[in-house]
Amino acid sequence: MTQGIVTKAVVFAGLLAAVGFAMPHDAAAQTAKKLNCNGCIKSKQIKNGKVKAKDLHSSAAPAGTAFDLIAQPGSITPNEIINTVDLEAPGDGYAILNASGYFLFTGAATDIQCTITQGTTTSFPRMRANGDSAQNERIPYAGVHALPVTAGTNTFNVVCDTGGTVSIFDASLVATFVPQMYSPPPPDPALENGSIPDERRD
Repeated sequence: MTQGIVTKAVVFAGLLAAVGFAMPHDAAAQTAKKLNCNGCIKSKQIKNGKVKAKDLHSSAAPAGTAFDLIAQPGSITPNEIINTVDLEAPGDGYAILNASGYFLFTGAATDIQCTITQGTTTSFPRMRANGDSAQNERIPYAGVHALPVTAGTNTFNVVCDTGGTVSIFDASLVATFVPQMYSPPPPDPALENGSIPDERRD
């Protein structure tokens, strides 16, 4: 083989190599085989519901809810707990609390106030009404509150206080867990009639 033929062969081989590098490669993901992964979650586990809230990091914990409903608690005594809910939080986060029902006034004009709280006395913020058995016999109430929670059992109450003759019907409290807050908490609103706000909890 002459020197010229050898030179042409080398040049041609070099061109083929360059063309090979320039051509696009198949970028499709390939299925890994014989993968040894300790702690990996398989698609079958997800499909069969084997992955539970406790398996997730608290920041990925799903929302959940708990509720209490009492059709007729009867006449209210001072600082009486109307509803109680135990919310089992999978991690630290917040509870969105919704309370509702209606007051039944069966005597002279009087005030009643209720609070969604983790305590056992009425405080801030309040659900408040004034009525009597003649003109304002039934008055609905509703309230929403958000409070921080920690992993485990968190107890919430609706506490009501009155000095008159008032009953409560269809008293409901719903607590829903959410894993995080997406904006700073709002400032406390202006106080009314000497109301004292709860201590701000970060």
